[in-house]
Amino acid sequence: MVRRRQVKRVALRVLADGTVLVTAPPGMAIGPVLSRHAAWIAEKRARLDDLYAGHEAEEHCLLFDGRPCTLVAGNCCVYDAPSQQVEYTTLAALNRALRKWLRADLAERLERHAPRLGVTCGRVTIRMQRTRWGSCSAQGNLNFNLRLMALPAELRDYVVIHELAHRKIPNHSGKYWRFLEGFVPDARRAEEDLKRYWVRIERNAVWSAVRDL
Repeated sequence: MVRRRQVKRVALRVLADGTVLVTAPPGMAIGPVLSRHAAWIAEKRARLDDLYAGHEAEEHCLLFDGRPCTLVAGNCCVYDAPSQQVEYTTLAALNRALRKWLRADLAERLERHAPRLGVTCGRVTIRMQRTRWGSCSAQGNLNFNLRLMALPAELRDYVVIHELAHRKIPNHSGKYWRFLEGFVPDARRAEEDLKRYWVRIERNAVWSAVRDL
């Protein structure tokens, strides 16, 4: 995928689904650039394939709460944990239900963790994002990715604590990580788990359909 921008240098990025995103100045030939970086691209794609290995069969399921769930057409949107099924009417209705479920989930986690970290937060918004799980503004407003509903509870917990920690330290310095690890000792492992889930979500047909609404 090629994006033409008024930039001085070409930039390459391999997305989680294996797509190569090229950002280049208008008129620049892309073929030679791809040839020069073919080995790097292959290495990145192989790494992503390794992260996805073993999950190929879940491509057409809804990854929800850390588990692949079967989508079942019905009269409402409801999640049945024992059967690992999500009943839905339309994709648009499913999108709205996911937002409702996530908002309630986040409210409980923020109420529980903000006092522990000694912080407060402002407005909470939910968006469908392609590059990050969440963010914290200088004003204390928090933004979370709708895809959090695909994660298991412990990773949703981690993302909430990660963003709340930015209310104390608004960067990813060593001081930030030491503060965060005071509340999540295995934060580094959680970051690796998030990378794996990101690849699974990017390669999931249902989440892609919800994203493209």
